[in-house]
Parts: sequence; C-alpha cells; structure tokens
Amino acid sequence: MANLCVMVFDKVEMNIKQYYHYEVNKKDSDMKDYNKKLEFLTKIVIGAAQALARLHKYRYVHLNVKAQNFVYVEKPDHKKEEIPCKLTGLDNAVKLVI
Repeated sequence: MANLCVMVFDKVEMNIKQYYHYEVNKKDSDMKDYNKKLEFLTKIVIGAAQALARLHKYRYVHLNVKAQNFVYVEKPDHKKEEIPCKLTGLDNAVKLVI
C-alpha cells in the first residue's frame, strides 16, 4: 500500500485545554468540586489518548504532543461518557519502520 498524505481543513472550535477551562469556569458550571473536575478531565484525556491511538495504529509517532494539538471542531457535550477530539500538529510526525 502506498503512503497517502491528506490535508483536511476544519474550523477549530477550541483545544482541549481551552475547553476544560471554559466548562469549569462557567458561572452555571456543575464542576465546582474536585471530583467533578477530575472526572471531566479524565474524559478529555481519554479522548486525547484515543486520538493518539488512532495515529499509532498506522505506526506514526507524533513527536509534539501538547494540549494545543488536540482540538474540537464543534463544542462537545461534557456530559457524555467520551469526549473525542482531533489531533493536529502532524508536521513533525514520523512513521516507524521496523
């Protein structure tokens, strides 16, 4: 199979760090206690880990993992069990060859 490079343009709503602060700091936020914040952050981190796992499935390594490179193209629902995101900043990614 040939290597395929694809460029996709999406309007980014916010990255995972911005989303966390947006939801936690809202006046009507239900995440005022530590456990609620931790549960919410865990959902975000799981979504980021899933995005990395999809990349690793094709034997690529990102090399620039940071909050700003995990984005949402629409505002997610923080009440869902999973909060999937998209991975950006792939300009330094490398393919593992063994």
